[in-house]
Amino acid sequence: QPIRVSSRSTKGQAPARYGFDAKVTASINHVYIPEPKNFQEVLSFKSPEKEAWLEAMQSEFDSLQQKDVFSVVKLPAGKKPVGCRWVFKVKQLSEGKYQRKARLVAKGFSQTQGSDYDEIFAPTARAESLRAALCKASAQALKVHHFDFETAYLHAPLDHVIYMDQIEGFEQKDKNLVLKLNKSIYGLRQSALCWYKCVSEALMSMGFNTGIADKCVFHKKQGDLEEYLVLFVDDLLYLANTEQQLEQFKAELSKKFTVKYLGPISHYLGLDITRNSEGFFEMCQQKKIEKLLEQFGMAECKPVSTPVSTGYMKEPKDKEFEDKTKYQSLVGSLLYLACWSRPDIFLAVHLLCQQSAKPHNKDWVAAKRVLRYLKATADYRLVLKIKQGSNVCVFTDSSWCDENITAKSTTGYVVYVFGALIMWKSVKQTLVATSSCEAEFAAMSSCVLSLEWLLQLLRDLNMECKLPVSLFCDNVAAEGIATEQSIKTRSRHILIRYQTVRQAVQNNLINVMHCNTNVNVADLFTKSLCMEKFVKFREDLGVTCCK
Repeated sequence: QPIRVSSRSTKGQAPARYGFDAKVTASINHVYIPEPKNFQEVLSFKSPEKEAWLEAMQSEFDSLQQKDVFSVVKLPAGKKPVGCRWVFKVKQLSEGKYQRKARLVAKGFSQTQGSDYDEIFAPTARAESLRAALCKASAQALKVHHFDFETAYLHAPLDHVIYMDQIEGFEQKDKNLVLKLNKSIYGLRQSALCWYKCVSEALMSMGFNTGIADKCVFHKKQGDLEEYLVLFVDDLLYLANTEQQLEQFKAELSKKFTVKYLGPISHYLGLDITRNSEGFFEMCQQKKIEKLLEQFGMAECKPVSTPVSTGYMKEPKDKEFEDKTKYQSLVGSLLYLACWSRPDIFLAVHLLCQQSAKPHNKDWVAAKRVLRYLKATADYRLVLKIKQGSNVCVFTDSSWCDENITAKSTTGYVVYVFGALIMWKSVKQTLVATSSCEAEFAAMSSCVLSLEWLLQLLRDLNMECKLPVSLFCDNVAAEGIATEQSIKTRSRHILIRYQTVRQAVQNNLINVMHCNTNVNVADLFTKSLCMEKFVKFREDLGVTCCK
């Protein structure tokens, strides 16, 4: 019997009562500050909103001039300037504090590779690096501070000669003049790379060394004193032992860049990060979730207890969803939550991502189910709880042949560092496994590759762990192949394909151990579970309700 789906056009939208609509409700629950789409819309605002945005524009323009970002010149023959525009954003600094930001952005899509830019890739800190750094701070009682580089890109020199049109609101009298860029500016294709080169060179001149595993993790050690940095574009986390180190670092950094000290870590990349009474860090994205619910008209939806229904994978495809962009926007936002602080929805988001190119109505219903689950658990947070005497341990699992069309299996694994959840993954396997044994062994192989990277990250952070690392698996046959106890005719191809697992065992990197499927938390990342089992594994991950 097919499930009845309402065709009501206003389904999922908050009802209008007593003259209040969804937008007004949003402004009551949160501070509502309109974000103009362009410069003309700023001019249409009334006072004092108009003056506030014009002041933000003036502040940005002053920064451009102070840092000698451009020179006013005549356009050389044969050269074509890139365009520019204003981008406006309201940035939340902390609880109840907001800042209007105006950013001048170049229209980099008009640049030509070879003449205007070459390389463009710039690294950013991974989510695992942030969680590992916070665990380091908890284990050794380090202080964690937050810095923000003001107009970061404007500090970095350009590696190509680029001309840009005049700026709206600050035009020159001579319309034939253009701006020759001396520094990188937001919107240019190579700006992120220019900024990373600039800031990394400056930090290394201050005695910091770049990490091997993550190029945005920096470390410095002088005797018993340690300092660590985690850089995500213009947001910097600083870990140190003493206040004297902080003051010295702040003084040195201020000589090289315009920075703002935001105090002890509290709000970072959309994450609310708090340190509880035990010294452990908790990561929550409640504000992001509430904003997402309002954005998609689900603020008053009916909550559910699990993010994905047990029969979703087996449901037949129905009519194609009409608004693919809306679907992709929702899934992208959910993916950000799943990667940073909500591992409990990672499998559901992984399944939804596979349908992004051509979503169907059932996929949209499944995506809204994740929102309904987040509605019930909006205040849940990931607690990075350190356990004394614990080491790095890994759980791996796979679901064999759970994809009806391609017959491919799903790999899932989680990695704990000293008891805190640092890494998790759910991914479709690239090859078709001919048995559950092969699927489990493939999951172990994928996990080993990630584990090697994580161990290097821990070495960069000077976090000692004992080898071999315990790797728990609930498939006896796969364990036998990994430990060379079982080599049969039907499993010879498995050994050739995934030799990395045996090499890790022989090199004393991992110790493959058996665990019951009822305690294998990686099961949460390979298949949809009943509510009781899901809740148990969610608690094992460290995702708990805010008390």
